[in-house]
Amino acid sequence: MVVAAWGLKAAAQRLSVRRNQLPGRTPKQRARATSSSSKQPVVRFIHRPERDYKPNNPKWLVEAAAWRPEHIPQELLLECPALTAFKEQAAAMFTMELGSSECRQQLFALDEAFPHYLNHGSYGATFRLALEVQSWYRQLMEQEPVRFMETVAMAGLVKAVADVAGFVGASWQDVVPVVNATAAVNAVVASLQLRSGDLLLMSNATYPAVRSTLARAAAAAGAGLLELSFELEDLMDEERILGCFRAALAAGGRRLKLAVVDHVVSFPPVVLPVAQICSMCRDAGVPVLVDGAHAVGSLLDLALPSLGCTYYTSNLHKWMCTPKGAALLWVHPSRQDEVKPLVVSHGYGLGFRGEFLWQGTADITPWLAVPACLAVLQALQQQRVIDYNHSLVKQAVQLLQQAWSTRMVLGSSRDGTTAGMAAVEMPWPLSIPHSSSSSSSSSSNGVCRAGEAGEGGSYSGLDNAPAAAEAAAATAVIVAVNGVAADAGGVGAWEYPSAAAAAAINKYLREVHCIEVPVACIGGRLFVRISAQIYNSISDYQALADAVLGLAAAAAKQQ
Repeated sequence: MVVAAWGLKAAAQRLSVRRNQLPGRTPKQRARATSSSSKQPVVRFIHRPERDYKPNNPKWLVEAAAWRPEHIPQELLLECPALTAFKEQAAAMFTMELGSSECRQQLFALDEAFPHYLNHGSYGATFRLALEVQSWYRQLMEQEPVRFMETVAMAGLVKAVADVAGFVGASWQDVVPVVNATAAVNAVVASLQLRSGDLLLMSNATYPAVRSTLARAAAAAGAGLLELSFELEDLMDEERILGCFRAALAAGGRRLKLAVVDHVVSFPPVVLPVAQICSMCRDAGVPVLVDGAHAVGSLLDLALPSLGCTYYTSNLHKWMCTPKGAALLWVHPSRQDEVKPLVVSHGYGLGFRGEFLWQGTADITPWLAVPACLAVLQALQQQRVIDYNHSLVKQAVQLLQQAWSTRMVLGSSRDGTTAGMAAVEMPWPLSIPHSSSSSSSSSSNGVCRAGEAGEGGSYSGLDNAPAAAEAAAATAVIVAVNGVAADAGGVGAWEYPSAAAAAAINKYLREVHCIEVPVACIGGRLFVRISAQIYNSISDYQALADAVLGLAAAAAKQQ
């Protein structure tokens, strides 16, 4: 046994010697091969990665990050044939009657069986052309994924971002792509070097997702939140709004590290005087993040740098009618070195634009379809679109107020500017039909819910809406009469308007009358937030007025 083992060992040694003597091997290579089994693994400490770590950025991304829009290789800028054809016939768009059935059918993909879509503000509605262009790019992506992702996609993205920057009056160097405004807010807040005792300023009207972002960041750093509490009456007067911010800045003092200001409040959709607010914050030494989720496409001549803010973000899927997944983040040049995307990828170290251009493998076709949306808006003329939407909102407000005999409206600035939306007070009491809610899941108090107020939820669909309406009216039950709770027959009972009542009414309008409109309870009153887009006409708001009057009439009969 010992002799056999010794023989095997000797044979292995002879084989190793022969391998080292193979033709073409240098003495140095033979020495390395001989000693490889005894080498220890090599490790390297990088104590200062911000200085000593060198990322392996792919060449194609380095080139894309350095492109000026006018220097993008033309062979990489592919255009969908459908977009080319549209541009050739764009002149016909100006003669299209806004608000007509032709406008809705040709430009949007909305369901014709659901005629009254009054909630453009929540998720928008994408132009048909943009959907076609997005589908074309997706087909290219799957036909040759590597070439597409590393050449065509990057070229198209850089150009699309530059186009949008021009649309909002900004430099292409200061705008980067994000998937939505919430992602942009998170990136900005993460860039702050918060410490214990610092404060972040928000309001009770700040979008809930943004409020939660600020709360998490503050909690992690031992910082705090300073909440500005608006009353409904405050939001109806520009001077009162400015006075509230002035008081908040005085209360926070030097502890304030960021103020988050809505350009257009989500609910109620009030257009805030952001330029004046930014001026006050700048004088107090407080950076400002403007959440303009509803602004781009609904307000004319934004010119972001002139607002005086430090950061600005907006969704494009709302009022620019792009596919979901396209939003912008504008950052003042003085802060761009600090702001990083939350996802670190191949763009690490390439600067503000380079890091945001590539945040891992993702479908960026929503952004590649943005130029198609700009082409549609240009053909329709943005001024004409905004004028139509603002005029329709005003007409709808007058119609609803007269029909419902209510007075409170929120959504217009002092000069009459709106963002294509308004919150109109609803009448009370209302009767909630039993049959429209009993078939759905209910909460602990028996109230059926249909999505969050202010965002509208989703439509489940009713093919027999007229028949359902008749059946619902026949089985209606009273939920409140003159502030006194009544037997609701298992549907729910409220002494006063409530969030539960708002959700039930929202669900009823959707499922029985095919009306999509958010309903909310604010300050003890019910409001609907109506949106106006070029696929809407005054008849949509008449349908809403009549449906709510039916609920009020049913309630009156029960008194």
